[in-house]
Amino acid sequence: MLADGDVVEPVTLDSPDGLSVLRHSAAHVLAQAVQQVNPKAHLGIGPPVRDGFYYDFDVETPFTPDDLKQARAGDAEDRERGADLRAPRGERRRGARRAWPTSPTSSN
Repeated sequence: MLADGDVVEPVTLDSPDGLSVLRHSAAHVLAQAVQQVNPKAHLGIGPPVRDGFYYDFDVETPFTPDDLKQARAGDAEDRERGADLRAPRGERRRGARRAWPTSPTSSN
């Protein structure tokens, strides 16, 4: 919640901060898609980097092209039915860490 005198500045995609936010969000979408295909996948880190983002996954067997097709198909189905895949949000202190669910269907 904003207090009197607080200032909110927009972050646009054409700024370095905006591009970093987009890449960070894309990493979360990728993690959700992977866990829908492979619920046992353990998530590593998925930071934005200079040219995009990456995500580390700990899986029993490496991903195959079919796994990627299945993840894309699941993503298309989610969009078609209007699935809400937003990450949990809420107020927190700057620098505070959040415990994220380990899978799209789990809760903390």
